[in-house]
Amino acid sequence: MDHITMIYKGTLATLFLLYATYSNGEETPLNISLSLEQAHQSFDQESADIYSLFLTPTLSFKNKDITISIPFQHIEGSYFVNNIYPNLPVICEQTSTTETLSSTSNRLAERRTALANYCNETDGAVSANIHNSVEGIGDIQLFANYYLPVWWNNLSGSLGAGYKHDNGDETLGLGSGTRDIMAELSVFWQWRTINIIPVAGYNHILTSRPSYPISDYAYGSITMNWQIIRKLGISGQYHYTQTNVEFEDDLYSIVYAINLGGTSHFGARLFYTDYLDQSGYPNYEIGGSFSYNY
Repeated sequence: MDHITMIYKGTLATLFLLYATYSNGEETPLNISLSLEQAHQSFDQESADIYSLFLTPTLSFKNKDITISIPFQHIEGSYFVNNIYPNLPVICEQTSTTETLSSTSNRLAERRTALANYCNETDGAVSANIHNSVEGIGDIQLFANYYLPVWWNNLSGSLGAGYKHDNGDETLGLGSGTRDIMAELSVFWQWRTINIIPVAGYNHILTSRPSYPISDYAYGSITMNWQIIRKLGISGQYHYTQTNVEFEDDLYSIVYAINLGGTSHFGARLFYTDYLDQSGYPNYEIGGSFSYNY
């Protein structure tokens, strides 16, 4: 039995014990969400399709909850941008097009050489992968939220903290190759059928398998949702992620979405992602997801 299978089975066993412990026969603080997502990415010369299955159990206690996210992905295409993890193919591509080593400081030259060697060792990871498809379990993440009381006029927020394991294979684009901890602050404001959610977070790298330097990074987003009718809403999100590699650019993106709420248990979403013409990223990404909550 490999370590990924052990982690997966161990996580499921833990969730089962939590369910058995807290269930009282009528209600349980454990909610399990199963989500299927398909995303199509279009590049100048090729395209890729990412199929993701997310198992996301959440254990809730009054104004707190703990969530475990377990992703399984099947990806078709020799080059793609995994929308869960930092993008190794883009990092390798940008490294190959930056200025020559002779024009940089010794420190930068050493860091760039380490990164270039890693890209060569992994054939540039997915960007030069001989496979047309990859699949497997991605990095498992544990996240906890504490929901703050309403401050003023429908304004509230939450404090969050999490841990991400490194069980996914980063050379196949299925993980980051790092163990991380993160902290987040979210603010919620609602006016009638519109709500706005700014999020600011910081990700600290605990350990890293790749031989090139990976740094801590900040990230943030602002999302606006408009519930047009009871089961139909639209949303827009502007997202920023600071680069965690010396020669990769910061990432900016905008996501437009249509949200469909079928019942209390089912939901669906259609989305379009614009990466704002950033080098190495798709011209656009379009897809949809379907979720079931138990």
